Amino acid sequence: MNNNRHIKTLLFDWDGTIVDSAQMGLVAFEKAFDELEIPFVHAVYEATYSPNWYSTYEALGMPKELWKTADELWLRHYGEQSAALIEGVGETLLSLHGNGYQLGVVTSGSRSRVCREVQQSVLRDLFAVIICNEDIVNTKPHPEGLELAMREMNVAPS
Repeated sequence: MNNNRHIKTLLFDWDGTIVDSAQMGLVAFEKAFDELEIPFVHAVYEATYSPNWYSTYEALGMPKELWKTADELWLRHYGEQSAALIEGVGETLLSLHGNGYQLGVVTSGSRSRVCREVQQSVLRDLFAVIICNEDIVNTKPHPEGLELAMREMNVAPS
Protein backbone atom coordinates (compact mmCIF):
# COMPACT_ATOMS: atom_id res chain seq x y z
CA MET A 1 0.00 0.00 0.00
CA ASN A 2 1.32 3.45 -0.97
CA ASN A 3 1.08 5.83 1.99
CA ASN A 4 2.25 8.79 -0.11
CA ARG A 5 -0.72 9.10 -2.46
CA HIS A 6 -1.68 12.39 -0.88
CA ILE A 7 1.63 13.93 -1.97
CA LYS A 8 0.97 16.03 -5.08
CA THR A 9 3.51 18.83 -4.58
CA LEU A 10 7.29 18.51 -4.71
CA LEU A 11 9.78 21.26 -3.85
CA PHE A 12 13.40 21.07 -4.96
CA ASP A 13 16.62 22.90 -4.28
CA TRP A 14 18.28 24.22 -7.46
CA ASP A 15 22.07 24.22 -7.10
CA GLY A 16 23.51 20.74 -6.70
CA THR A 17 20.07 19.10 -6.97
CA ILE A 18 18.75 20.14 -10.39
CA VAL A 19 21.85 21.79 -11.85
CA ASP A 20 25.54 21.02 -11.43
CA SER A 21 26.85 24.33 -10.15
CA ALA A 22 29.91 23.25 -8.13
CA GLN A 23 32.36 24.39 -10.81
CA MET A 24 30.61 27.76 -11.02
CA GLY A 25 31.23 28.37 -7.31
CA LEU A 26 34.90 27.56 -7.67
CA VAL A 27 35.30 29.86 -10.69
CA ALA A 28 33.52 32.66 -8.82
CA PHE A 29 35.89 32.24 -5.85
CA GLU A 30 38.94 32.25 -8.15
CA LYS A 31 37.82 35.45 -9.89
CA ALA A 32 36.91 37.23 -6.63
CA PHE A 33 40.24 36.37 -5.00
CA ASP A 34 42.10 37.42 -8.15
CA GLU A 35 40.38 40.82 -8.17
CA LEU A 36 41.23 41.28 -4.50
CA GLU A 37 44.82 40.20 -5.24
CA ILE A 38 44.71 37.43 -2.64
CA PRO A 39 46.25 34.05 -3.51
CA PHE A 40 43.66 31.32 -4.01
CA VAL A 41 45.14 27.99 -2.88
CA HIS A 42 43.08 25.16 -4.34
CA ALA A 43 44.35 22.58 -1.82
CA VAL A 44 43.25 24.77 1.10
CA TYR A 45 39.88 25.45 -0.57
CA GLU A 46 39.25 21.73 -1.13
CA ALA A 47 40.32 20.79 2.40
CA THR A 48 38.29 23.47 4.16
CA TYR A 49 35.33 24.20 1.85
CA SER A 50 32.13 25.04 3.68
CA PRO A 51 28.78 26.49 2.59
CA ASN A 52 29.65 29.19 5.14
CA TRP A 53 31.70 31.46 2.86
CA TYR A 54 33.27 33.21 5.81
CA SER A 55 34.98 30.07 7.06
CA THR A 56 36.26 29.59 3.51
CA TYR A 57 37.53 33.19 3.38
CA GLU A 58 39.18 32.76 6.76
CA ALA A 59 40.86 29.47 5.80
CA LEU A 60 42.23 31.12 2.66
CA GLY A 61 43.63 34.07 4.61
CA MET A 62 41.27 36.81 3.47
CA PRO A 63 41.19 39.78 5.88
CA LYS A 64 37.74 40.32 7.44
CA GLU A 65 37.51 43.87 6.10
CA LEU A 66 37.36 42.43 2.55
CA TRP A 67 34.60 39.87 3.18
CA LYS A 68 31.72 42.13 2.13
CA THR A 69 33.52 43.07 -1.10
CA ALA A 70 34.38 39.41 -1.69
CA ASP A 71 30.70 38.49 -1.26
CA GLU A 72 29.69 41.07 -3.87
CA LEU A 73 32.38 39.90 -6.30
CA TRP A 74 31.49 36.24 -5.78
CA LEU A 75 27.79 36.89 -6.43
CA ARG A 76 28.60 38.89 -9.56
CA HIS A 77 30.93 36.26 -10.98
CA TYR A 78 28.66 33.36 -10.02
CA GLY A 79 25.70 35.10 -11.65
CA GLU A 80 27.62 35.57 -14.91
CA GLN A 81 27.63 31.80 -15.46
CA SER A 82 24.94 29.23 -16.21
CA ALA A 83 24.85 25.71 -14.85
CA ALA A 84 23.77 22.66 -16.84
CA LEU A 85 21.09 20.24 -15.67
CA ILE A 86 22.37 17.18 -13.86
CA GLU A 87 22.04 14.13 -16.10
CA GLY A 88 18.54 12.66 -15.97
CA VAL A 89 16.97 15.52 -14.04
CA GLY A 90 15.14 17.04 -17.01
CA GLU A 91 13.49 13.77 -17.96
CA THR A 92 12.60 12.99 -14.34
CA LEU A 93 10.98 16.37 -13.67
CA LEU A 94 9.13 16.30 -17.00
CA SER A 95 7.78 12.87 -16.05
CA LEU A 96 6.72 14.00 -12.57
CA HIS A 97 4.97 17.06 -14.03
CA GLY A 98 3.31 14.90 -16.67
CA ASN A 99 2.03 12.63 -13.90
CA GLY A 100 0.27 15.54 -12.24
CA TYR A 101 2.76 16.66 -9.63
CA GLN A 102 2.96 20.38 -8.89
CA LEU A 103 6.65 21.35 -8.83
CA GLY A 104 8.50 24.23 -7.23
CA VAL A 105 12.02 25.43 -6.48
CA VAL A 106 13.35 26.90 -3.24
CA THR A 107 16.94 28.09 -3.63
CA SER A 108 19.56 30.37 -2.14
CA GLY A 109 20.45 31.31 -5.71
CA SER A 110 19.75 34.71 -7.24
CA ARG A 111 16.50 35.15 -9.18
CA SER A 112 18.23 36.50 -12.29
CA ARG A 113 20.53 33.49 -12.65
CA VAL A 114 18.08 30.76 -11.61
CA CYS A 115 15.28 32.06 -13.86
CA ARG A 116 17.74 32.40 -16.76
CA GLU A 117 18.84 28.79 -16.26
CA VAL A 118 15.22 27.60 -16.03
CA GLN A 119 14.31 29.43 -19.25
CA GLN A 120 17.32 27.96 -21.07
CA SER A 121 16.33 24.41 -20.13
CA VAL A 122 13.56 21.92 -20.82
CA LEU A 123 12.13 22.92 -17.42
CA ARG A 124 10.91 26.38 -18.51
CA ASP A 125 7.20 25.64 -18.05
CA LEU A 126 7.29 23.19 -15.14
CA PHE A 127 7.53 25.20 -11.92
CA ALA A 128 4.49 26.66 -10.19
CA VAL A 129 6.80 28.74 -7.99
CA ILE A 130 10.48 29.67 -7.79
CA ILE A 131 11.58 31.12 -4.45
CA CYS A 132 15.05 32.73 -4.52
CA ASN A 133 17.30 34.50 -2.03
CA GLU A 134 15.68 37.87 -2.81
CA ASP A 135 12.31 36.53 -1.60
CA ILE A 136 13.31 35.64 1.96
CA VAL A 137 14.97 37.11 5.02
CA ASN A 138 16.08 33.87 6.69
CA THR A 139 18.32 31.58 4.65
CA LYS A 140 18.41 27.80 4.78
CA PRO A 141 18.16 25.74 6.83
CA HIS A 142 15.42 28.07 8.14
CA PRO A 143 12.06 26.93 6.69
CA GLU A 144 10.97 30.42 5.51
CA GLY A 145 11.58 29.65 1.81
CA LEU A 146 9.69 26.36 1.96
CA GLU A 147 6.82 27.97 3.88
CA LEU A 148 6.58 30.80 1.34
CA ALA A 149 6.56 28.34 -1.56
CA MET A 150 3.79 26.30 0.04
CA ARG A 151 1.69 29.43 0.65
CA GLU A 152 2.13 30.56 -2.95
CA MET A 153 1.24 27.07 -4.19
CA ASN A 154 -1.72 26.91 -1.78
CA VAL A 155 -0.61 23.62 -0.19
CA ALA A 156 -0.23 22.53 3.43
CA PRO A 157 3.03 21.08 4.75
CA SER A 158 1.24 17.80 5.47
